[in-house]
Amino acid sequence: MVIDGLKGEYTQVNGIKMFYMHGGGDKKKPLVLVHGLFQTGMMWRRVVPKLMQDHYLIVADNRGYGLSEKPPEMEKMTKRLQAQDLYELLRQLGVDKCVMLSHDRGARIARTFAMDHPEMLLGVSFMDMLPTEYIY
Repeated sequence: MVIDGLKGEYTQVNGIKMFYMHGGGDKKKPLVLVHGLFQTGMMWRRVVPKLMQDHYLIVADNRGYGLSEKPPEMEKMTKRLQAQDLYELLRQLGVDKCVMLSHDRGARIARTFAMDHPEMLLGVSFMDMLPTEYIY
């Protein structure tokens, strides 16, 4: 399933097949949308039409969710590895800098991305996230 106006594709990142959607406005203004727990990139379907007017959108299904591959070993579902998946996807798409909008567990992925690859971010938003160090 693909959000209207976006193109759905698969690519190989970090040894898995990842599904992502992309398209929209200005390719010089990439906006990455990162979904939360028990969701897929489709969670963004209601805001995509407005956002794609001005931004080039990249919306992936995180490792283990939706149409992206799920590794059989749960230890391969770390936030660091999921952040690296996004990094590799963005490099494949030729993205040098972007803004990232994230939700829930996707916000933890985005936070890890921000710590590991700050040079790629022009801005980042974490919605509905309690930082990991505050969870017992």
